[in-house]
Order: sequence, then C-alpha cells, then structure tokens
Amino acid sequence: MEHEEYLVFECPICGATVSQDCSSCPSCGVDFIEAEETDEDYEGEELKEEYECSKCGTKLDTKSPYCPTCDIILKRGTPEGRTSSVFEEGVKSSAILSLKQSSESIPKNEESKEQQQEILEDEPVKSLVAQKHKEETESKTQPIGGITNGMTNGLTNGIKKSDHGLTNGLTNGITKGKTEGLTNGLTNGLTNGLRALSVGITNGITNGNGITNGLGGRQRIFESKRGKLIPILVPVLLFILMLSPYMFVGMTKNPDKICIDGQFEDWDNVICTSDFMEVTPFNPNVDIVDYKVDDRLRELSFYIRVEGNILAGEPDFSNSEKYVDTVYIFLDKDKNPDSGYFINGIGADYMIEVYGWDREILKSSLNIYTASEQDWNLWDQVGCATSAVCDSELEVQVSYQSLFLEENEVLDVLFYTQSWDGFEDFSDTIISNEKGVLSLKQQSIAEDVISGNDNKLLILKLEAINEDITVDEIKLTRTGKGSDNDIANIRLEDDNNNIISVGTMYNGQVTFYPDLKLSEGEIFTLFVVVNVGNIEAAEKSIGFKINNNHDIITNKGTISLQSLKPVQDFCDTSYILSIPTNVKIDGAFADWDENDLIQDYEGDVENKNLDIVRYGVTKDSNAVSFYLRVNGEITGGAKIPYWNSISKIEKIQPIDEPTPHHPSDGFYNAPKTGEDYAYIFIDSILDSGFSISSMDMNTDYMILIRGRHNKILYSSYFEWKGVNPSDWKWEEKENIEAMIDSTQLETQIELEKFGLSYGRDHFSIYFEMSNWENSSKDYSNVIEYESNEDGNRGTRVPSGGWPSSWTSLGTDPDDAIEDNDDILETFAGDDIDLLFMRIDLQLLSKEGKDCYDFYFKSDSSDVWYRVRITRNNPNTVWNIFLDYTTSTDPPDDTAAWTNEESYNGITADYYDGTGFGFNFNNANGEGISNSVLFWVDKDSLSQGYDLLEAGNTTEMFADTHDNGFNQNSQVDRAPDDTADPDPTYSYTCIPEFEKIVMPVVMMIFIFVVWKRKQSVKILKNGYHNYHDNDHINSNSKRGEIKWI
Repeated sequence: MEHEEYLVFECPICGATVSQDCSSCPSCGVDFIEAEETDEDYEGEELKEEYECSKCGTKLDTKSPYCPTCDIILKRGTPEGRTSSVFEEGVKSSAILSLKQSSESIPKNEESKEQQQEILEDEPVKSLVAQKHKEETESKTQPIGGITNGMTNGLTNGIKKSDHGLTNGLTNGITKGKTEGLTNGLTNGLTNGLRALSVGITNGITNGNGITNGLGGRQRIFESKRGKLIPILVPVLLFILMLSPYMFVGMTKNPDKICIDGQFEDWDNVICTSDFMEVTPFNPNVDIVDYKVDDRLRELSFYIRVEGNILAGEPDFSNSEKYVDTVYIFLDKDKNPDSGYFINGIGADYMIEVYGWDREILKSSLNIYTASEQDWNLWDQVGCATSAVCDSELEVQVSYQSLFLEENEVLDVLFYTQSWDGFEDFSDTIISNEKGVLSLKQQSIAEDVISGNDNKLLILKLEAINEDITVDEIKLTRTGKGSDNDIANIRLEDDNNNIISVGTMYNGQVTFYPDLKLSEGEIFTLFVVVNVGNIEAAEKSIGFKINNNHDIITNKGTISLQSLKPVQDFCDTSYILSIPTNVKIDGAFADWDENDLIQDYEGDVENKNLDIVRYGVTKDSNAVSFYLRVNGEITGGAKIPYWNSISKIEKIQPIDEPTPHHPSDGFYNAPKTGEDYAYIFIDSILDSGFSISSMDMNTDYMILIRGRHNKILYSSYFEWKGVNPSDWKWEEKENIEAMIDSTQLETQIELEKFGLSYGRDHFSIYFEMSNWENSSKDYSNVIEYESNEDGNRGTRVPSGGWPSSWTSLGTDPDDAIEDNDDILETFAGDDIDLLFMRIDLQLLSKEGKDCYDFYFKSDSSDVWYRVRITRNNPNTVWNIFLDYTTSTDPPDDTAAWTNEESYNGITADYYDGTGFGFNFNNANGEGISNSVLFWVDKDSLSQGYDLLEAGNTTEMFADTHDNGFNQNSQVDRAPDDTADPDPTYSYTCIPEFEKIVMPVVMMIFIFVVWKRKQSVKILKNGYHNYHDNDHINSNSKRGEIKWI
C-alpha cells in the first residue's frame, strides 16, 4: 500500500488540530498566511538545522558545546533511534527546518510504525509528522506536540483550567477578594498564556523533530501575524479585567446559602415571622415588621425589615455628629435564662450590634457576655459580623465557628431596634434556627379570695407559628406565701372545661404533661384551675405563673413567652378563704383595699414603669407598712440600659463604695444595670436629716428597693449620717422584706428601727420612683402620719439601736430636792461601737434651767470624759458637749476641761452628733419616761481612745444641776457623794464576740492537737515492733485499735 507524508499542526487561537494544507482553522475560522514553498526548492539538499541560544539569541552551530556570546553551556542529547541532535532544557530553537524527503524515506511496515512511536515517546518535544494510509487520512491523526504544548499550556492554563488562570482567579477571588482573585487570575492566566505562544510554538516547532518539512516559513509567518494581534488583544484583555469584579459576582453566588450582598432574593424561601405595627406616634425606621434566621452551610444569617428605612438615623444631614439608629440581635446559645445577659426571658450569651445612619453601616460587631452580674458594660467584643443594608432591609451573618456552635445546635434569637430619637421596638416573638415557634401569653384572672373548687387563676393562650407544634410539658411556679398542701388539686382545662392535664406539685412547682398537638397557625386556650382543700390555710396567699420560656418543652422549635397584666378587677395572687385583718407582706394586695390609699396623677411621666398611680401607709402596734403602685411594670427597669449615640458623653464614674444614689445627683455613678429604684423617705426625727427642700422634709431614714424585669434584686433601709442637711450620706442598716406582683409593691419596717415607739409615732413619708440613671422619675405628695393629736416624733436610734437591756450601776436615795434634779438610778450598756449611759429622775420636766452630766473613765487611764446637756434659760434651746480632762478632781476642777465636740441651739428632745448624742425618755418602748440617755462612739474619743475597749472596767458617776447658767454647783450625784473620796460606779465593757470566742476556740484547738498526739494507731498488715512499744498489748491483732 502506498504511503504519503502528512503534516498537521495546532491552531494557535483555539487549539484545534489543523492540516498543513488548510488556509484557515475549521474550528474558529482564523486565516493562515501560506508561504510559497515547493519540494523542488529543497531537492537534493542535506538536512540543515540551526539553533539559537535561549539566553542571548545568538545563532549556534549544532556542534558547539557552549554559546560564544554568553558562555552558557549547552546540553545535547541524541535519544536512541534519532538521526539528529536535539538541544535539551535551556535551549530554545528558532531554526528554519528545511527538509526534503522522498516518499521512500517513510516507514512502510508495522515494525517501522512501532519504532516511530517509540521515538515520539522518547523525544522531549513530540514530532508533528504522522504517517497514514491514504484511506485513513480523514480519520486518524498523530498526537499534537510542539504547537499543542505551547498553545495548550499557555492559553488553556491561562483561560480554561480552573486551578490556574481565569477560573482559579475567580474562585479564589470570591474568598480572598474580588480584585485580587480576578486580577491575579486574568493576569497570571492570560499573560502566561500569551507568553506560552512563544515558548510553546518555538519549543514545539524547533525542538521537535516531527515537523521536518515545509513549516519553516509558516512559523515565521505566524510570528508576524501574532505581532499584529497583540495591539488588539491587550486592550480587550484590560477591558475584561476592569469588568471582571462585576461580571463574575453573579456567576459565583451560591444558591445553597445566604450571601450578604444587599440583595435579598436569596431570603425569599426562608420562613418569615411578622410583628404587629406599633401604635403611632412611632418612628417607622425602627418599627420591626419581619424577621428571619437561616443556618445553611454552618453560617448563621439574620434578616430584619422595618416599616421605614433601616439605619436611617438622625435626618438632619447638615449635622456632622448625627445620632445613629441601632439594631441588636441577641442569641441565647445554652437556653439557660440564668446565664448570660437576661432580656425578655432569655439569657443572651452573644449579641450582634449593627448601627449607622443614612442607611450606611458604621459598625457591625459580635459580642459575648460571660459575667454573672447584670451590667451592660460587661459585653465584650470578640469579632465582627458581615452585614449589608438596602432601604428597609438588613442582613447579618456570623459563622458557627465564631459562636462555637456544633452541628444542628439550636439557639434562641431576639431582635431589638433603637432609634436616635428615643423609640425602641422588640420583636414580638423569639425565634430560632429550628423551624417552629410556640407563642404563649399568660395572664392572671384570679379573684382576691379563693375557696372551694374550680377556681380559675391563670389563662394561657398558645399559638403554633410556622410549623406544627406538640406541647410536651408545662411547668408553673407557686407565688405568695402559701404551701403545696394548701391546694388539693390543680389542672389544665380548655374552653369547654375539659381536663387536658392534671398537675403534679412538688416544692413550689407544678408540672403538667398535656401532649397537646397544635397545627400551624392554630390558637388554643388553657386555664389553670385549682381546688382549695386545707381550711387551715386561711389568710394565706397563693398564685401561679410560668417563670420563663424554658419552663415549656415542645417537640421542635423554640418558645416565646409573654406575661400580661391581670385583667381589670383581678389580681396575680389570691388569699385563701379570707383576707387578713392587718397588712401582711405576702405578695397579695387585697388587704390594702380597706385602707386610705391616695390616688396620684396618671401619665405625668412618660415611662409607665415609673408612673406612680397609687400609694399609702398604715401602722399597727409594732410596724409601719408601705404600699406603691405604678402604671406599668413595677421594678421593670430598662431592658437595654444604654442608648447608642456616637456623640453622647457617658457620665459614668467609678465609685469607692456602694451607696444609694440621690435623685438630685444627676447621673448615678454606677454600672449600667438598668434597674428601677423605689424610694420611701421617712422623716421621724424633728429638725434633723437630709433636706428635701421641695417637700419641706428632713428625712432621717430611707427604704430602697431596686429591681429589673419585674424582680426585686435588693431591699434595705438606711439611716442618715450626714452633718449638714445637704449631705447625701447614708448608712445601710439591714435588709427588709418587700414583695411585688406585676404592678404593686409592699414593704414593712418595725417602729423602733426608725426611732418610733408606741405613743411616739408621728412621722412623714414621701415616695419616689426613679430609673437607674435618674433621667426619669415620679414622686408622691408628703403623707403626715399621726395616730393621735398628741403624738410626738421619734428619737434617733444609734447604730445598732439602744440596748434591749441595761446594766444598773446602782440606785440613789431620795435626796429631798426638786424631782427634776433627783437621781433615782443610773444605768450603762455598750456594744462593739457605742457606750450607752442613762439617768432616771424622779421627774423630767424639761422646763427649767437644767444641766445633766455623765462622767466615765477607764480604771487603767487618767483621762476622764464627760457628756453634758444643758440650757441657760427655761424653755429654750439645748446645748450638748463632749469634754475630756486629766484632772484628778474632774467635777470640781471647772477649768480643766477641753472640749472635743459640741452642738448648740438644739430644739428637739434628742440630737445625734458625729461622736455622741442624747435623747430624752427611753427609745426602746419600755415605758420609762423620765430618763436622760447618752451615747458615745468609742472610736471618736481622741484621748485615751482605748479606755472603752471590750473587757475594760469603766468608772462612772452622774450629776444634776438646777441652774444651767451656773453649771459648777451640782445638786445631786450618783453614787451618793457623802463618802470621801467621791465614790464611783464600776462597769465592765462587754467583750467583743471574737475576744470571747477566740480564746475558747484556741483552747479547744490546743486540746484537740494534744489529744491527737495521744492518738490511736491501727496495726497495719499485722506487723509492729513490740520491743520498742512494750506498753502496747502484745496480743494486738492486725486492724485492732489500741491506745498508746
């Protein structure tokens, strides 16, 4: 069979295989320029090969071992079976191959074909020569070599291959940045591709021995044509490069995830939860309308839409310091309301904050809350969130990794918006990244008094949102001061009184297992119904409520719980069988209805939680009770105690010690707690205390109750310790009991704790509600309380109170002098801080020019102290003094006294200074009415300050004078001064607790240590050295206990 020589090459544009006789590419249509060459031109010539140096381009002889211009060493190799030498790596050939071969030189049998194939496989650059039978010319071609390698490795790697050129640039560009990816992709791909035209074609044609005939001229022509194409291709490529960020964004958008790009079509198929519109007037830019959550591909994405324009901020664009609008997204990861930042029933572990103006995002951050106390300042930023905004919509995204979430882990999500001008909105429903929400609203419908059976206390309205929901468990918490035994039966019923589930009560909690199946969109109503079974429970208070959304368990999704105020004429907590006669602090308020409660203006402050609508006070023989009601939620507090503004100056300063803030202080120097404060100011002492000029009151005591989210967090009472009436200086005394329902508060305090007693019960009170930073408040009018017309105001109670029992120093005989000056008996007492002294008289008229002295010193000290109360004229003011001396005859040595502290012009029957004070009559309600009492702060004594230390014996005596103007002549003295030298009483100060207990404890400790040394030994493993311990029974067995 006759063979003919057949040449093929690869199109430099599209890479298609092209026959040598084609004038254009059959694939892409590019035209080729053909040189006029004939076989005759080369007839009879020998093979002529020329090479050029790859470094400098110098024409080289095939036998030269190195380049004569640049001295590069040339590597040659002649693979077996080859007829010509080939330059290996480092040498590029641009030689013109002129080859004249006759048809006889072509292999004509199968053996020669196999030999040729081996040569082609061994060569560094494969030949383009292929031999075919004439009848196989149209169907078979040899592998493409030089041009294919050049074009394919250049343009294909630059444009086609996904892991190198354009595609690689685009793929990496989406992750690492559009500009970097696309630029590197196009530049590295296309540039390397064009460069490969030269390398590929040159290496393919010149170094490959396949093209031996006829393409020398064609190669030169193509290089000329390529030079003409470059000026056209470069601008085209640059234009593509400029458009690449826009051309390929849409091409790479993943349809299986949410892309944060300000385009919201990818949210269309995500389940949406909608809110009710807020009542106008309201800023539509923060009025939440729709919200969604998505968790595909381990990324949490959030969507929120408002009625107006989201993140619009302050509309005054001329103001360079514009206030911002803010969106918060709270995430409860562990579904534990007791951890994280408590808000609307969830304990938020993470919070995303996005704020801006003019619909431009200024900040998008991810924050974490790990503190145990509730303080907005304790949020810590841990990263950023990806976000985008357009018109009324905002989308935000964080990764699972940033929240340390596991696969399929469910968390609760709450949305909140805040406007620059004071409007705010919470999402009505808490949603999650799992489909389905059970919305539950609870409201009390309890009567003031319950008895017998079928008492409906609570109504529950359940709605399944976005999915069918099965309610598996509902847990209620008992309120009031009743007990589990007070209820014989508790159950859930529907509208038709059908029993859905009977509850099990244990330790103040009731658990129901209703197995209630709700279809999507279905609303179902339940009633909590009880039977009262214990008659002994009369006057006890009881109620029930769901504490938080984690007290309900469903088969899927999350729970959104909302608590509503009781229906009118109903209450949160009921009394069982009957209402108490006197007010009890028990969380039920029906016992207040018979008292004269005062109505206050409703709506006089914008914050309903601070708007006082009713208040009152009542007293029994031992205590005073206080009542307060607000228009909103009592101790509701600020859910978000921070209003975001880029120009707002926070006036928060650290404080050295905790103290209640005063309404006139402006911003409270404290953490951002968001708590509401309820104050009750008490004026029980005449002409002393902190002055509230607007109320014409000098308050001596104060009750402070603070809380948040309708929970009391703190309740205590304080005593004023200032010197000037404007001093806001209070000393905390002790915690007191206070209870609330949704709108009302009650508390109580014993009379003696603020200086009152039976018959001495005239006092004034004043209520005030304030938020945590005092930017909003409401107050009541002053209530004057007096049980009878002759009631007197109380007396100041020293720190720790007056002694409950006194130590008598001795009695004094009737000296046949005026009763007003005649001492009957003297007493003393003390505690850790104070020394108390008391003089009982035949009669205390308080009408003459009287003077009373009490002297004391330590038996180990030469320093005498004297407390004195006197006045120069009848029915005028009192003056009091604290003096000291080292005189050996202090009563008669009038010039020896040095004043340490004094107060003049006192009109009341008492006074409390810094280091001492006095009081007429007894302040502990014992009925002794003819007494003069003194107290001295032990730490305030500058001389001989240790003379009143615990355990010291103190010498004491007392004097009276009938002429305050002439205070040097005493009328009576106790003990009686007939003896010489003057006798004194002895009083031993009570040892401090630790000074009594510590020695005893030390003795016990020493005894125990000694006893342990006389310990028992357990004979282990049956071995003991009885020779060294003859006192141990030699018959001891292993494991027996023997005394040493």
